[in-house]
Amino acid sequence: MTRRRTAFATVLAIMATLANVQARDIYYGTVTDTAVNNCDTLQWSGQGDKASDCYTQLLDGDAPMSAKAEAAWALGDIQLANEYFRLALARNANDTAALIRWGDLFAASHQNAEAMNIYREALALDPDNPYASLGAARVLASSFENAANNYLQPIFSDPAANEGAVIAALLLTARIALENSKLDEAMKSIDEAHRLIERNNWPPLEIYALRAAADLIQGRSDEDW
Repeated sequence: MTRRRTAFATVLAIMATLANVQARDIYYGTVTDTAVNNCDTLQWSGQGDKASDCYTQLLDGDAPMSAKAEAAWALGDIQLANEYFRLALARNANDTAALIRWGDLFAASHQNAEAMNIYREALALDPDNPYASLGAARVLASSFENAANNYLQPIFSDPAANEGAVIAALLLTARIALENSKLDEAMKSIDEAHRLIERNNWPPLEIYALRAAADLIQGRSDEDW
């Protein structure tokens, strides 16, 4: 058990390093602004300099406040990102998408209590929003609380659920399963997420890291992953 947890902790560190390189996690459809998506595509394809220029142009232009918040976050200016999200919500308190991403920013900054409050606020506005449920599930899972499943199950049981949300839910489920050494369950979630990621043309970086975790947990350190 100790070896398995150590192996998984190693891969979590790798994933954290990837997140730092990317400035923020892959969000699987939470952000729909085309200009932001274009910049992110450059970032996720390894074109860091071009991506930085793209984000800077967003900040300097007349983009919506929520887009400027994403750009500032991508450039590593968390305080500026926080301010732009605050301004976006001051203009439209019912902007659930911006509210959820503000919660994601707090969660990424390890301010889980504040993040959870924001996700609950988003769910009060839109009870069926899968990304608000995902955010809450991630916060609970980070402290190993079983209540995370209560937020994930509605996503899996909805046949019309957004595939980006399903992907993120599958990846979170896989991480929880790996942490508990439930390899068969983890691989089932990883395989399904991989299929959906390829179909939606999302970056597969988290899939690679989770497959590496599964190999390390099984003591297969010489595998391709």
